[in-house]
Amino acid sequence: MKQESLTLSEFRELAKFIYDKVGIHMNDGKKTLLETRIRKRMQKLQHHDFSEYKTYLFSPQGMTTELELFFSKIQLFQNSFKNEPRYDFGVPPVPVAMNHIRWPWFSKSIAALTPPPD
Repeated sequence: MKQESLTLSEFRELAKFIYDKVGIHMNDGKKTLLETRIRKRMQKLQHHDFSEYKTYLFSPQGMTTELELFFSKIQLFQNSFKNEPRYDFGVPPVPVAMNHIRWPWFSKSIAALTPPPD
């Protein structure tokens, strides 16, 4: 059976749920990516459409057995958090996953913006 696409209203409902529960902001541009991740879980669980999966996810059984798996799929592409610290150094902050990479040009630009110690 061909699975239909995730509707924009379903996506926005899931995006709000994700934001409220774990603080990950997902704009409309993430719809296809979320759809792909959910589709893999749907196939494994033998759900035939996104509405059926969403009903399962929000059910008591889904909240206990599926929710952790759902969020683990979502967190693979996290990029914005509601409680993320905001820095204004004139350059974008280095993503946490990339902190181990050393870029000489980046270190020099941050050093130039940092006031000398007293």
